[in-house]
Amino acid sequence: MEALLTAPTSDYSARMVTLERPSKTEEADWIAKAQRSDAKAFERLYRMHVDKMYGLCLRMTGNVAEAEDCVQEAFIQAWNKLDLFRGDSAFSTWLHRIAVNSVLGRIRKAKREHERIQI
Repeated sequence: MEALLTAPTSDYSARMVTLERPSKTEEADWIAKAQRSDAKAFERLYRMHVDKMYGLCLRMTGNVAEAEDCVQEAFIQAWNKLDLFRGDSAFSTWLHRIAVNSVLGRIRKAKREHERIQI
């Protein structure tokens, strides 16, 4: 609960700027441009989705710093794997899955490190 109360004051959340929801066609155009390595198009997609991704990661981790790291990792993964997005689902659904996997990967890594220290 404390993380939720402190989230609005984090440096990360102060920098987030969400764009208004574009039409499906506009978003599809930005996705296509981003898939052709257009960084500006990807930035627009980032700004559209960063708030929800951050909220998801914060709820899962309960920690502002961890949530920020997970969001950053998720968007790096999204950029690196953007060519794999086929449009079978909504882009937001695809990003959601990447963010969840980012958090779960961090949790698994922390658990392994904790177990290694316990030995």
